[in-house]
Amino acid sequence: MRGYAVAIWKHQHVAEPTQLPAEQAAGYWLETLRAGAAIERHLRPVKLNYLTPGNTQPHLHTHIVPRYPEDPLPGRPFPFDFLDNGRQPEEQLQADVLALRTTVAGG
Repeated sequence: MRGYAVAIWKHQHVAEPTQLPAEQAAGYWLETLRAGAAIERHLRPVKLNYLTPGNTQPHLHTHIVPRYPEDPLPGRPFPFDFLDNGRQPEEQLQADVLALRTTVAGG
């Protein structure tokens, strides 16, 4: 899925955002939202979903899932098994990474 990303808390282990002091929680969400904003500006999805499940990997992380008009289940939760189908070419992925980094740095 083009633009799909995961924001991962890189400091001490916590399973929930509520376990962070307010300043760290604010920083985590600000960085997550910056990544989402870059995806919106570069790829223009219809919607972004932010998912922080932690059921199988109990360390704070948030899936940033762009939703497009050709979405496999519009209006419903995203089917994560879809992420394994139709992966984009490596060249496209690298071009998107570069563009997103430039977008985040510039804005």
